Amino acid sequence: MSSRYPAYPGDRCRSGIKEVLPDNSTAGAEKWAASVPVPGYAIDDQTAIKVTEGAVEVVSEGHWMLFTA
Repeated sequence: MSSRYPAYPGDRCRSGIKEVLPDNSTAGAEKWAASVPVPGYAIDDQTAIKVTEGAVEVVSEGHWMLFTA
């Protein structure tokens, strides 16, 4: 699977998310987003991101935020 965005050393799978984002808050997500040069999403457990042929769709009954670079 390829991505148009490169991986960064701080990237982790969800099982290690507390290591990357120990402050599980909007302010913590904003701080993280400011540290990476690519767009990113903060999502809760009731949200999914669907990518089909390069088109991104947020499917949610919860809360989510898009941070742009």
